[in-house]
Amino acid sequence: MVNCVRCSVPLVFHGIKGFHEGRRWGLVGDPGEGFAEKFESAVYVCPTCGSIEFFDPEEGRDLRADNPMVNFGAAPVLGTE
Repeated sequence: MVNCVRCSVPLVFHGIKGFHEGRRWGLVGDPGEGFAEKFESAVYVCPTCGSIEFFDPEEGRDLRADNPMVNFGAAPVLGTE
């Protein structure tokens, strides 16, 4: 379990999210987008202060599955609650 560095409360797992570097142009995106760097990150959010932490999704995967504090349901979008 990972605690917030600001609040010291357990962070809530919000899933594995995909990211890419670069920008999108027009309707179909940048033609060079296929060569852009792409990566995934495990995203955790503090339920108290809203800070977000990113971690390597491969490290600690087994710990997330066994963690009773992990929320594997659909994560709400911040600011829409």
